[in-house]
Amino acid sequence: MKKIIKRKLGLIAALLLLALLAACSPQNNDNSQSSIKEGTVIIYKREGGIAGISQEWVIHMDGNIDGPGDQELAVPADDVQKVVEKGLESDFNSLASETANIETCCDQMTYILTVVSGDDEWRLITTDTADQPKEVTELFIMVQALISEAEPAS
Repeated sequence: MKKIIKRKLGLIAALLLLALLAACSPQNNDNSQSSIKEGTVIIYKREGGIAGISQEWVIHMDGNIDGPGDQELAVPADDVQKVVEKGLESDFNSLASETANIETCCDQMTYILTVVSGDDEWRLITTDTADQPKEVTELFIMVQALISEAEPAS
């Protein structure tokens, strides 16, 4: 049961990451994809619940992940880039505005995906029971999968 819950949380996180990564790309009228600015980071947080959990992962484009409790994790940079590219396919600004007013409550977990690229910052927020576009769910799932597949950094 714990494994199933971890996988679901992983999937939610992965989807959120994709949405945030999409936000890193400036919106162009010509619909061409732009590259992510150097130094871009993806921040995934989950907090709340009856135990008052607060955890944060900072995912760097080089594949390094700073996790809760000073964890140092790593995934292949190509895996992060794939998530970013998938996120670029979404209209992140639109998704972010749809998730801006998610109501949090009592024992629910809140999931926050933030992309910081230069002076720009985009954020998606969701909860366990939020009604949201499937693109948001997919992004959170992709981010969580990335984190769950990470190994200790060497």
